Amino acid sequence: MRTLNFVSGGSLVLIARAFAGCEIPLAVPQPKPTDAEIRQRLVGKWNEVTSGGGVKSQTVNEFTTEGRFKTEGTMTIDGAESPQAYTGTWTVSGGVLTYTIQTSQPDVFEPGETVQDEVLGIDDREFRYRNPDGELVTMTRLSQ
Repeated sequence: MRTLNFVSGGSLVLIARAFAGCEIPLAVPQPKPTDAEIRQRLVGKWNEVTSGGGVKSQTVNEFTTEGRFKTEGTMTIDGAESPQAYTGTWTVSGGVLTYTIQTSQPDVFEPGETVQDEVLGIDDREFRYRNPDGELVTMTRLSQ
């Protein structure tokens, strides 16, 4: 009598590959983009949707070649929706995107305050980063 023994996920994949007679591509970690690549690819409009802690946010973020940004959208807290808008400048150094706030609606940031996001990856469709709270966020490109 044959029995089925459970094996770890990695072993199971290898067994499945052997029996299927085909190759399954394994994920290859992508190198982090350089600061120059980030600056070049970031220019344009990006959609961002986040939620957590009872707050949902949907924004369009626009980055210009001159190093300016504009964010407009809505924030929903306990079913009540309110507008949000931020402007300022942006720079990239050491794989970190730094926003310097000029205007903030609602008043969650003071003029001159900075926010830093660790850039994890960026291509023609997606911009992935880790925010100051350690959360992973993905923006999707709307236009260049």
